[in-house]
Amino acid sequence: MENSGAMIFVKNVNFGTTDESLKELFEKKIGKVVECSISKRLERGKYLSMGYGWVKMASPDLASKAVKTIQGIELDGHRINLKISKKEEEKLNNRQEAKNQDQPEGSCKIMVRNVPFQCQVPELEQLFSTFGELKFVRMPKNPTGKHRGFAFVEFKLAADASSAFKALKLSTHIYGRRLVLEWADSNTESISAIRTKTVKSAAIQGRKRKFDEPLPDQEE
Repeated sequence: MENSGAMIFVKNVNFGTTDESLKELFEKKIGKVVECSISKRLERGKYLSMGYGWVKMASPDLASKAVKTIQGIELDGHRINLKISKKEEEKLNNRQEAKNQDQPEGSCKIMVRNVPFQCQVPELEQLFSTFGELKFVRMPKNPTGKHRGFAFVEFKLAADASSAFKALKLSTHIYGRRLVLEWADSNTESISAIRTKTVKSAAIQGRKRKFDEPLPDQEE
């Protein structure tokens, strides 16, 4: 696996800490950050931090340096706890399952799988519109009028779509399910194929639900 060991699991993150402020800390103290995401969940119409997240450094050496340097440092009033775990990195990658992780040139459309059936268009609009202006959010429906467990989100600008994809692809939860993001293109799979992948993703997530459960209460 490329850069295996470069992923850092970060616990005891203040609920008010943002992806940007966490990334800024690591880049200021250590070096290049490839990905940074705080796990989120939907609660009462708002997307809230779950108090933990992941930071992927540009190399395993930088990740090791980060753990030694930043371990226990205070960020927004909380002393964060860092751990490198290849096992957790592999779990995260396996759970993500998504193909089409590289943005096609100029692409503005994202396919979102593993969408819980309670979730509706306005909730996805609320989540994705924080990154830029949307063209549409579409949730294909079955003959009974219920959506099929996946959606398409299209931005007006490719840069906004890229920002949303990077921020949300690792660990964003709605009604207990982690969303799975892929780039949509002109060769987007048939509905039946997408449904098969969505069902498989839900089954895998069910087996690994324990990994997704919120961590114990944080220290104040």
